[in-house]
Amino acid sequence: MTLEGMRFEDGRIQVEGFPTAVKLAQIEGEDAKRLSHLLLHRQDLEFAHQCATALQLPEIQVPVIRQALWRSAIVAWSKCFGTSHAGRFRLLKEDIYPAPEADAVFRHFKALRDKHIAHDENAFAQAKPGVVIGPEDGEKKILQAVCFGMFVQTENGGTDLENLQHLIGDAMKWVLNEIDTVGDKIAATLEHWDYQRLLDLPDVQFKPPNVTDVGKRRRG
Repeated sequence: MTLEGMRFEDGRIQVEGFPTAVKLAQIEGEDAKRLSHLLLHRQDLEFAHQCATALQLPEIQVPVIRQALWRSAIVAWSKCFGTSHAGRFRLLKEDIYPAPEADAVFRHFKALRDKHIAHDENAFAQAKPGVVIGPEDGEKKILQAVCFGMFVQTENGGTDLENLQHLIGDAMKWVLNEIDTVGDKIAATLEHWDYQRLLDLPDVQFKPPNVTDVGKRRRG
């Protein structure tokens, strides 16, 4: 388990970059919830970026590995714009891709994820069943039932990969800017609190998940 920005030292949590910190306090409220959701979006976009970047490496030539990286990048990016049952707010296309050209690229990759990668709904994957008919005077009229498939190769590098990287990069820029904005707002608000009130805030605590949590919905 990774605790980003923190480390354990001398039995207590140390906040990276803040050697004079006396406490790591947990906060609540709508701004705090938004900040936590933004961090989760950033994590997904960083993963998508890493997958897309790996596709540019000349040594990554095994088709199944390229497909895995390609699909993973699209799914992780698209996840940020979907509805979460855990309550995580979704990024809005209008906020990040206002230009018509960017909107068209967004719709293409969203449809690719929704109709082909995550679900089998469009013509990018087809299967046609049939039978092999033997000669009229043969032992069998039907030699065998068969099925043939046609599957579109959606990962081909070039412009498609560049477009996906632009989508990921623009979303990341928006998320990072929003993290700064919301964080500054929270800090400015709490700066006016009484110091003892700040110290009375609960400590930040993480409960490591285990295998039984895989099917449970996270709160917040």
